[in-house]
Amino acid sequence: MSKLSNYASWQEGETAKEREIARYRAERIGRRFEQYPELEQYRDLIYYDWPEGDSHLDWIATAPIGEILDWAAAIRAQGEP
Repeated sequence: MSKLSNYASWQEGETAKEREIARYRAERIGRRFEQYPELEQYRDLIYYDWPEGDSHLDWIATAPIGEILDWAAAIRAQGEP
């Protein structure tokens, strides 16, 4: 189990449905890293604790890879976070 899914799955007070969603999200993101090795250089940005929280991770799990890469490159170029 990844650090993300482990953390997401065992937050206090989380329901079984919320754990299932977090597990699915973590698996989906993990598969994206496997399918698109170019994401690896942005792992720190992808898993950064963004204020958007779970909605950020939902976006990472579902957005077109090109969009994620463009976003991450722009963030990196700005010197953030």
